[in-house]
Amino acid sequence: MGFKEKFLKNVAVFGGYSYLSWFFDSLVSTIILSRFLGPEEYGFVALIFVFSGFITLFSNTGLSYAVIRSDYGAKYQRIVFNLTIWIGVFLAILMALLAYPITLIYGNPDLFWPTIVISAQFLSQSFNIVPLAILEKRFEFKYVGFTNFIVVIVTITFMIIMAVMGYSYWSLIVPMVFQPILRYVMLERKAKFGMHFYGRCAFCGHRFSDRDRTLGHTAACDYGERCHPVCPSPSERNVQRAGDAIVF
Repeated sequence: MGFKEKFLKNVAVFGGYSYLSWFFDSLVSTIILSRFLGPEEYGFVALIFVFSGFITLFSNTGLSYAVIRSDYGAKYQRIVFNLTIWIGVFLAILMALLAYPITLIYGNPDLFWPTIVISAQFLSQSFNIVPLAILEKRFEFKYVGFTNFIVVIVTITFMIIMAVMGYSYWSLIVPMVFQPILRYVMLERKAKFGMHFYGRCAFCGHRFSDRDRTLGHTAACDYGERCHPVCPSPSERNVQRAGDAIVF
């Protein structure tokens, strides 16, 4: 099968999965959940989504397209991944800080903890940006569509179970926070990108990933660019001393 045929097939399958995801997410879930949740629960969550929806606009900021369109390799992707995590942390903190003002705006103290929980969604969503972009760069639309469909089905099932058990508006909030985690697990199985967090050497400020960190700073200096002449050479200190000097 040629590239064109394979591409069109992937796009067609992705479209099919997207339609099924929309059907279950927008239609089936609404019909079932409306039997257990009333307008008050939906309205309660909607008050918070007014603010979280606006903050969501800044969660990606085009970084996924930077990965898709760039010709750089894994090192560049790891840097973008770290940037997305920091953006997720910042947005999560920002949303959490809005929790108390939101209770004052609407005059409802019960909105405080649901807002705090929803803020965690910005951090969990940030893990998906780079793995998803990598799969799209590889034209793995079929798997991306399949992942979205499975995540939607699991999330809806989780919502229905919580609604039946009487968790009220929490059944609309908690599954949405864990949804990006499940999506990341499935995307990572295909992308095989891994989680790359960077630390900093106390000797010279050299940044290295968690993979290097397990080997100590001496090995980290030999991975990628060496820190010479700013940093002492590997022969001048042992791995244990360098590992103890790592600053996070």
